[in-house]
Amino acid sequence: MEGKVVLVTGGSSGIGLSICKYLLTKGCKVFGTSRKVKNGEIQKDITMVRMDVSDRESIKNAVDYVVQSTNRLDVLVNNAGLGMAGSIEDSSTEEIEEIFKTNVFGLLDCCRAVIPQMRKQHSGQIINISSIAGEFGLPFRGVYSASKSAVDRFSETLRMELAQWNIHVSIMQPGDFKTNINQTRRVAAKGLSDESQYREVFRKEYKVISIFAPILRTTNNCNDNKQNLYDDKARRGRSEQYRENH
Repeated sequence: MEGKVVLVTGGSSGIGLSICKYLLTKGCKVFGTSRKVKNGEIQKDITMVRMDVSDRESIKNAVDYVVQSTNRLDVLVNNAGLGMAGSIEDSSTEEIEEIFKTNVFGLLDCCRAVIPQMRKQHSGQIINISSIAGEFGLPFRGVYSASKSAVDRFSETLRMELAQWNIHVSIMQPGDFKTNINQTRRVAAKGLSDESQYREVFRKEYKVISIFAPILRTTNNCNDNKQNLYDDKARRGRSEQYRENH
């Protein structure tokens, strides 16, 4: 891995930051993305690049910056994402679209942005951070689960389509880790209102989520060395869904 150029979306915190730190120890040239930085800004020894995954022009500019800086791009880690809680019935089309715009369409736009450079190099690795939740539906988590299921299916297809150019695609399915996704999770606006037919059950469920999140933040630390998500299996670029349930 030494000398590889890696771009990690959502690289300023949580799993993304952990990945960036780990790859630095392996001698990689690491670029992390965030919506609130300037290109070339250094944070925690990581070179940051401004990117909003819901903005195609922002994605193109970020990828162009990396390629112009290094003349190559070896690995893309699609990590940026949003969580959501609420029943399917209470979740508006607009709320669902916001989740899919980030978790699915933003991820695909990032893939499309790097593929031409990787094809030119005749080599590359795309690692899409999915979730164990993509394997099954969960009450009041259906929108998030569906978005991650979509990531898995798109990734499996990309793996086959891009193999002819020696571009490998892998899926990583984390379980619960210490990240800030609980603080940024979207909640269906109707779900906590008196208008919701699910309000009693959902309020109890959401209370459990709110209580459980601080426990995760003190136990499952994604920055622990033993929980590095970029491992030998992921580097192989196969279609297996590598699960981390620590």
